[in-house]
Amino acid sequence: MDWLLRNRIEAKLLFASSILKHPAYRNLNARIYGSLDNTDYIMYNSFFIGVYPGLTEEMLNYVVGKIKEFVSSYKV
Repeated sequence: MDWLLRNRIEAKLLFASSILKHPAYRNLNARIYGSLDNTDYIMYNSFFIGVYPGLTEEMLNYVVGKIKEFVSSYKV
C-alpha cells in the first residue's frame, strides 16, 4: 500500500470483515460455524484501490501499469 500511495494511487485497508468482529455486534448472540480463519485472513491481508466513474482510460492505464511494475519487481 505504501508503494501505491507513493505512486499517487489511493489505497485503503479493507475495513469489512466478519460482521461479528465489529464492536456493535460484540454482544450479539449469534451462531458461528467454524473458525472464520478465511474471514480473518481476508480482513488482515486485503486492501482496495480507490476508483470512481471519472477515471479516464489514461488514469486506469497508469494504475494497471504501476501494479504490473510492482508485481514484476518481485518475480523470482
